[in-house]
Amino acid sequence: MNTLKYEGLWEQSSARTVRNYFGFGVTDAIDAQIETEKFDEVRTRATFDLSYNYIPPITGIGPGISFGVQDVMNNSRDGRRFYVAVTQREGYVDTVNGSIPLEFTLGGYFGSINSPFVGVMVPFTDRVRFLAEYNGKRITAGLDLRPFNNIGLRAVFEEHDLLVGAQVSIKF
Repeated sequence: MNTLKYEGLWEQSSARTVRNYFGFGVTDAIDAQIETEKFDEVRTRATFDLSYNYIPPITGIGPGISFGVQDVMNNSRDGRRFYVAVTQREGYVDTVNGSIPLEFTLGGYFGSINSPFVGVMVPFTDRVRFLAEYNGKRITAGLDLRPFNNIGLRAVFEEHDLLVGAQVSIKF
């Protein structure tokens, strides 16, 4: 709630893929995200996602549970898919990663893709994180750098391609 977030990802090898995400909290428990995607020099497609965070994760105590729908308009290359996810956060056990917990998500997609998915975010410091995920179709892995609290830089490998990106969060 009271946060706007923008992220852009651009493929570096042949500039075939461009993704933009604009997310915001609708309520304390409901999030929405508008997405645009250009893949293999096809026209840019737009859609949106909705999620409901039933229980937020409490670091070191208990998992969070969320569910929702990705690609409500069924325009992305992955298609519309409903999901349920459980996220566990662990941290604060040493001074290496500071206040950023390790995050692990496990869930399932139902719809155009019926499969499990998994994601992990491992902090090395407050400003450097390793991330990896399997979304039911592709494995993605990379680094997330946070030079400032509201600005991020990202480099990820996905299907033999390198994508670089930037993120900006604005709280009001």
